[in-house]
Amino acid sequence: MASRKAQLAIGLAVILLTAVVFRAWNLDWGLPQEFHPDEPLVVPRAVGAVVDGEWNPHYFLVPSLQTGVTSVAYGILYTGGRISGKFKSSGDFGQWAANNNTVLFLIGRGLSVFFGLVVVFASMLFAGEILRSSEKLRDGPLLLYGPVIAGIIAAVSPLMITSSRFITPDMPMLAFFVLTLWTVVRAVRVGSARLLLLAGLFAGLAVSSKYSAAILVIPIVTGLFMIQGKGKGNAVGSLFGVIGMMALGFLAGTPYALLDFSTFIQHLQIQYIQQHEGHLGMERAGLTSLHMLHGLIVNEGYVFLAAGIAGLVIVWMKFRSQFWLLVPIMVLYLIEISRWTVYADRYLLPALPITAVLIGVGSATILNGLKNRIVGIVVLIVITALVAVPQVITSVESGAALGLPDTRTIALEWVEEGIEPGSRILLELGGPQPADANKEFHREPSYDVMVLPPAFSETSQGMDPISILMLTSPEYVITSSNYRDRYENNYARERFPDLTASWTAYYEYLDTRMEVVLELSAEDDGDGGKVVGPGIIIYQSLNDYQ
Repeated sequence: MASRKAQLAIGLAVILLTAVVFRAWNLDWGLPQEFHPDEPLVVPRAVGAVVDGEWNPHYFLVPSLQTGVTSVAYGILYTGGRISGKFKSSGDFGQWAANNNTVLFLIGRGLSVFFGLVVVFASMLFAGEILRSSEKLRDGPLLLYGPVIAGIIAAVSPLMITSSRFITPDMPMLAFFVLTLWTVVRAVRVGSARLLLLAGLFAGLAVSSKYSAAILVIPIVTGLFMIQGKGKGNAVGSLFGVIGMMALGFLAGTPYALLDFSTFIQHLQIQYIQQHEGHLGMERAGLTSLHMLHGLIVNEGYVFLAAGIAGLVIVWMKFRSQFWLLVPIMVLYLIEISRWTVYADRYLLPALPITAVLIGVGSATILNGLKNRIVGIVVLIVITALVAVPQVITSVESGAALGLPDTRTIALEWVEEGIEPGSRILLELGGPQPADANKEFHREPSYDVMVLPPAFSETSQGMDPISILMLTSPEYVITSSNYRDRYENNYARERFPDLTASWTAYYEYLDTRMEVVLELSAEDDGDGGKVVGPGIIIYQSLNDYQ
């Protein structure tokens, strides 16, 4: 037994090391600029909590657990600086932060890497817990093989690796999501309603990372009735206890949902509109389910999907109780996101560790059914390789691409060398990000920067970008294909003709009334290398706004 534990410890160490290497590779992507649109929603608020003591994010389109955790990390950094004498005041920290954006973002991304490792580890625990529910497998070597296979697949999953490199709520949510499911399966196996209180706490923390995790209430309630069916626990009392722990977990991560309730409700309504009514330019014309399937195959591979389905069948046949704890939540979640007009590949994340667990459990069960153990181990190695090798190839390709020259980096260098500091610049999100002199803390050179807010479905009706252009009268305008292409999306034009027409007129004005001084696009650099990133156009005003 000790030898098996040692083997599992070695396997765990290798798997986690592999997960760290993939996730930490090119973790400084894009820095000191902020290429991912969601990252600036976290870092400035986390810095503000330390500098100004303002812990209310005043923003609830996503819950604030991640912002709070990042704030605590920055607070520790600031405290260390005060002790060492580096910072005399919080203002010193604010100015330092403005000039050390890369450090702050690496800390935030490092937290995402940590949560990504929790997902991998929890997936292994999850697979082992399912296998323990079988008396035949409970004490055998399959408790080593199943979790290791699940861990390997989770460690090299391209979508999970990509999401672990960004300061977004996805990985914290996924970590608590998998921990919740593991705890529920364990509670049912040992017949402990008290363990479901821990599951409720994990679920609340998951919802405090991302609202869609509220669907976790389904397996928790299912598990509660399974335990009640064994004659253990009080169903009503346990249900109220679970609800209370979920509320506690949610408020622990997002306390201002209660303390700033009116803003919280208002932002929930906006989020609902954006997800169900359209997110301009990100619509999928009602074919979200097909895009989900395409995204899963492109990122994880055909074999991953096929092996996951096979594992699902095996769990149905051999682990019926666990099947009812796992599958309904996965099916209902996929049905729910297929109803959304907006789609992104990261919405698939909750299904990935579950699929990795199904593959691990299914593979171990296959091995158990083979009389020749050596043949069985060879079969396991082949299955794991068929699933993991395409994932590794995709992960290597996507990781390497992050290290290539980016149009936004090139454009920022041009701005800082070619535009006089203090010049007024109107820019879109998704492009280069010159330092803003209007902020209390900023790096140099800095400019009078104004951001043209992107249009979002019904919440942006009546927005006129040309009016904003006339009002601000910038000397330079910077556009990015990240947003320009959204406004030229045919489905968006059909849904929001007036709104997209105003943006079309805006770009026509720029093209005809201003001078293009720089134009960049993703292409070969002429020396055998590649340039990645969105198309960037920088216009210079001819001083004839009218």
